[in-house]
Amino acid sequence: GDIAAKDAASHIFGFACGNDLTRRDLQAVAKSQRRPWDMSKAFDESAVIGAIVPGQSIAPEAAIRSHVDGQLRQNAKIGDMTWPIADVIAALSTHVALAPGDLIMTGTPAGVGPVARGQSCRVEIDGLPDAEFRYTV
Repeated sequence: GDIAAKDAASHIFGFACGNDLTRRDLQAVAKSQRRPWDMSKAFDESAVIGAIVPGQSIAPEAAIRSHVDGQLRQNAKIGDMTWPIADVIAALSTHVALAPGDLIMTGTPAGVGPVARGQSCRVEIDGLPDAEFRYTV
């Protein structure tokens, strides 16, 4: 059922770094044909997730960064995100039934960009283990 933003924290098990990849080539074709572009988000190795750390909140001043081949691409604070985490949970709960084990990828701050085949990417959030991968698909 619907979860109020004020109650969202009680539905959180923990937090992790992750990278929710998008195949922009597939997305562009689907958009141009006015078709769903879900396969541009659901391909092999498209959702990288680090170790989950139990906890019901993360500090708004926690830094979130990404690096591609060691070069800084994104650098912001959790509080800079467009939508507060509680609002994301509340809005999502109006569309789908959320259950234990569900992962919610919230998106990232400014600086989204490509990761080419063979490149490595590391996502960091203060207080959480990094999520790192090499793009091979």
